[in-house]
Amino acid sequence: MDDSGHLERLVRRVINKMRSKKRKIIMLCDNCAAHAGDIQLTNVKLAFLPPNMTSLIQPMDQGIIANFKKQYRSVVLCRLVNNIDAGRRQVLELQKWLGS
Repeated sequence: MDDSGHLERLVRRVINKMRSKKRKIIMLCDNCAAHAGDIQLTNVKLAFLPPNMTSLIQPMDQGIIANFKKQYRSVVLCRLVNNIDAGRRQVLELQKWLGS
């Protein structure tokens, strides 16, 4: 089952609960493609955030994204250094083989 079906079921439950209490609400959603905006609602309004806003307004996301970027950069740097070292070894081995 896709996420849009999950969102729709969740919204429908909220609608029914709020309708029974005669309340109107607004639900903020990020811009994930799975969050379908074509759901017909009566007392619930869906408001979609602009692209790339989630990490700015959700502090936990900020930390997770920052940590991921740090780890990613570390891995890329290690691979780069290893490739450079491997390239140097190959050049030295080639020079030895050629007798230079």
